[in-house]
Amino acid sequence: MGAIFLDARDTSDLDGDIMVIYGHTTSDGTMFAPLEQFRDETFCEEYGRFSITTPERELLAEIIGVCLVSGSEPYPESFETVEERTAFLNWVQAHSIVNTQKEVDEDTPLCILSTCAYDFEDARLAVICKLDEQSIGGTL
Repeated sequence: MGAIFLDARDTSDLDGDIMVIYGHTTSDGTMFAPLEQFRDETFCEEYGRFSITTPERELLAEIIGVCLVSGSEPYPESFETVEERTAFLNWVQAHSIVNTQKEVDEDTPLCILSTCAYDFEDARLAVICKLDEQSIGGTL
């Protein structure tokens, strides 16, 4: 069945420009299968904020895009320049299945939740989030 795992190039405390977390979409609805629901704009708007907890800290993740990508195209490992980051964010906005209209500061860390999809051969569903180390409790 596999496991949900962090890209080997990322640190376990999710302290970087962009991190990738992988997981399978399973027929029994476990692992990353629920990510499929974020294709629906209403669902994404209602549930598009959630926490990611590591042993070191708790982060607020807010979805900024949901994209179908080819598994043969690698996700970015980091951004060497502001222009590279801006180009990636523009790509996400142009290719997102849902229209989130979320603002992203140039120093805000990003996270991609990646799972298999069946829209075309070797398809992946990428849920792109911005991360914030603010309090998660209460109404957002």
